[in-house]
Amino acid sequence: MSAGFQIQYEITDLSVTRKLQDLIAKAGNLTPAMRKIGQYMLRQTNVERFGKQKDPEGKKWLNLKDKTWKKKKKPVILTEEGTLKSNQNFKAESLSVSIGTTEGPVYAAIHQFGGEAGKNHKVKIPARPFLGFNEENKKMAIEKIRIFLGDK
Repeated sequence: MSAGFQIQYEITDLSVTRKLQDLIAKAGNLTPAMRKIGQYMLRQTNVERFGKQKDPEGKKWLNLKDKTWKKKKKPVILTEEGTLKSNQNFKAESLSVSIGTTEGPVYAAIHQFGGEAGKNHKVKIPARPFLGFNEENKKMAIEKIRIFLGDK
């Protein structure tokens, strides 16, 4: 993955971790399954997050202020130029997949986490998370690994 912004999630759920360890012992290299998970997560980010303007938990992003809407060319949040959405990528490895964006790390982070921006940091930007891994994604990841291993 080239320079940019990424979020990595560590799965700490014991049942998931145990199942993953059992499956890793059977499989060795899970890169193909991780690639499927990465592809799925990119679709989720584009359709569920940007398309529906919701965070990973399904909560609507905070609306823009009226003065911001007046300046925009498009009637959607976080897609004025489309670079944040179109620069999503993933890197699949044997035991992990990282999902992120190559769009400037500061630009991506300010929208993911919120913060102060602009001249003298006078503009407060609320968090509008677009990257993340929810319960549905966790179930899907386990399912993709099980299918890869012929365990389903």
